[in-house]
Amino acid sequence: MNQVSDTSMPVRPDPSTEELRLSRTSSEIHSLEHYKFIIYMSLLMLRHLCLFHLLIFVSVSTYQINMRTTKA
Repeated sequence: MNQVSDTSMPVRPDPSTEELRLSRTSSEIHSLEHYKFIIYMSLLMLRHLCLFHLLIFVSVSTYQINMRTTKA
């Protein structure tokens, strides 16, 4: 009288579809890491560019202030 229902045993998916799913997920993760790296490097370059312009601005301002004080 004991009947085993089909839901008690988990159905193992087809290995080929499982491998495809895993490879796709791995590819998506790799792509995401790639985009993270690109964004990180872009922000790093932007920061360096801002610092470079700030350095030039401060240098030019200091030079102009020094020229004014030496003329007077």
